[in-house]
Amino acid sequence: MNRIFLICGIILCSTLTLSCSKDEDKSSDNNKQLVNLIPEKKPIILKEKEKSYILSCNEFAFNLFKQTNDIQESRIISPLSLAYILGMLQHGADGDTEQEIKEILGLKQADKTAISQFFENLIENAPQVDSNVHIDIANALFVNKGIKPLASYENDMKNYYKATIKSLDFANTSAVDEINNWCKKQTQGSIGKILDETNPEAQSYFLNAILFKAAWTDHFDPKNTWNSTFTKEDRTNINIPMMHLTANANITGNEYCTTLCLPYSNWGFVMYLMLPNDGYTTQQIIERLNSSSLEEIKRGMSGRQVEISLPRFTSRFNKDMTGYLKQMGLTKAFSSDAQFPYITADQMNVGKIRQSAMIEVNEEGTKTAAVSVSESDVEVVYEPNEFKANHPFVYIIQEMTSGAIFFVGTYMGD
Repeated sequence: MNRIFLICGIILCSTLTLSCSKDEDKSSDNNKQLVNLIPEKKPIILKEKEKSYILSCNEFAFNLFKQTNDIQESRIISPLSLAYILGMLQHGADGDTEQEIKEILGLKQADKTAISQFFENLIENAPQVDSNVHIDIANALFVNKGIKPLASYENDMKNYYKATIKSLDFANTSAVDEINNWCKKQTQGSIGKILDETNPEAQSYFLNAILFKAAWTDHFDPKNTWNSTFTKEDRTNINIPMMHLTANANITGNEYCTTLCLPYSNWGFVMYLMLPNDGYTTQQIIERLNSSSLEEIKRGMSGRQVEISLPRFTSRFNKDMTGYLKQMGLTKAFSSDAQFPYITADQMNVGKIRQSAMIEVNEEGTKTAAVSVSESDVEVVYEPNEFKANHPFVYIIQEMTSGAIFFVGTYMGD
């Protein structure tokens, strides 16, 4: 009988909560402060081949996010979290299954051990980039009672992925409690459940959790937060808390969007906010996104005094990602002839891959066949001095020294 295993990703991007609101008509002119966002960071040291791995994983991030473009509400995903799970899978795969996983990550020619060493580098060094940014990357492998991973695979998961490995009885209701408790612990209680139940026929559950909590380099003064009108893509209006800040910030504008860079702490991590121009939508921005277009936008940025208006918001996302990954070409791993001989002696295949994520943005901070973009699409056509996010936008959270993309999302006003 073929054995299956299910895979879940748990992601939290959060911050300390600080609430404040005013009536929209109250002016903030007397409270404006001019701040200077000065970069300073401790780098992640990458081998030459690992630099190319980052670019490939970022391309995977954009390709995956494009697959979710059918979702009309706010969403946040961590492509890096799914990449970790795929990394653990490829380490135990062989044949067409291994090649398919590597291809979807853009790492078809890479050695499986080199890939795992790359993920180990990020686990160990991403938390060291900025002592004021809390980031944890955790992995776990829960196996069904009576199933024993190969000793070599178990050792590699502990060494490269720092994975917790534990045997549970998936037919017992205590198993789902243990898995959900792991999820709750790794996200400090913000995501308390990833599974409703465990499948007694499943062989394993692979999990990854990324916890990210960071403060802005200079926070938004809560006295300058008041309710404002936000226009959704269906042209309906809602009132939401809008934060305001006058800052020296990096910003650029092109034909289809205005992009603002907001740094965290010492600039080890930043958030890029991409606000559609009139006549464009978040979906159209996402369709244009790839590693090259993002780099072009970044090169077009310049520092100037900017009037910033940004919603204070919280978004949650819980989604079965299996269908999206299949559309990207990951099919062998889910089939009855999947090849994972280096995980266990039993025949096994992937059941499903699920991700749960949450982001909170407030005054203090933030607790594919790629479509190439022509040079004209990323040309700087104007130099904005205002960033007023009063309609849906796209955001990216990136670690600056390696270039790794940790989160991609949209805020749609829900």
